[in-house]
Amino acid sequence: MLIHIGYHKTGTTFLQTGLFNATAAGFVSPWAQSDIRRHLVLCADFTWDAALVRQEFTQGFEDAERSGLVPVMSDERLSGSPHAGGYDSARTARRLAEVFPDARILIGIREQSDAIYSTYQQYVRNGGSAKIEKYLAPRHHAEIPQFRFEHWQYHHLVALCQELFSPQRVLVLAYEQLRANTQAWTEQIQAFVGNPAVPVDSGERYPSLSPMGVEMKRHANRFLFRGALNPAAPLYVRNLESRFEHLDHVWPAPLSARIKRRNQSLVEHATAGRYGQSNLETAAMTGLDLGPMGYDMESQ
Repeated sequence: MLIHIGYHKTGTTFLQTGLFNATAAGFVSPWAQSDIRRHLVLCADFTWDAALVRQEFTQGFEDAERSGLVPVMSDERLSGSPHAGGYDSARTARRLAEVFPDARILIGIREQSDAIYSTYQQYVRNGGSAKIEKYLAPRHHAEIPQFRFEHWQYHHLVALCQELFSPQRVLVLAYEQLRANTQAWTEQIQAFVGNPAVPVDSGERYPSLSPMGVEMKRHANRFLFRGALNPAAPLYVRNLESRFEHLDHVWPAPLSARIKRRNQSLVEHATAGRYGQSNLETAAMTGLDLGPMGYDMESQ
């Protein structure tokens, strides 16, 4: 089997809708994300049982075998929640190894400042209401898991997965490679599991709100979107995000551009000098030439 663990914002939707459900490419995704998370991520340590979890996924294996397809488990939450600092990333990786010791692991990475900016946009779309400054610098880490810059030091999780599954069974691809050559990127994944290289559909694209749309939704979330990222909101308005998508053409483009420059600048300043050593180690473990892709490669 192939287990795709993320990271978030590294082409996961493209893979899940364009490749991992393409029988012509030799893949099938027999398990719902809700089941993946319930059995492998959210179950408490004291009640988690690897043997019972394995049984929950048996039917999917049998269906894939009858079809002659590679079963894929794809959920970016398996690499941890970026809004919670990836507090359970290592635990989840060890659970995967205990239940599926012969699996192959696919990890997607993305230049950190770009990934964090995009993740913040997603945080707001999912109901978050904090300004980007507060999102990047939360208080009271001892109370509940929150954003941590360390989550985006990729070498930790890559090294752990290589230890648990062997380096030959772990493939790391950069999101920047997807942008440069989609077909070559997907062919690497097909070759990794022994499938022939065939063209695949681009899959569904997750439309993005404009920076101004994100900012307006952030304000609305405080009052109208009660959820895991914002439990204190007094109301819950169904389909709030789609309402903002319909309004997105109304916001002035120059104002959106100004908000984007400001927020990207804040992220770049906050990440400066944080990831050079991690990227050097990631490149050494994976063979990826990250420098030309824009990754910081300066050792501190």
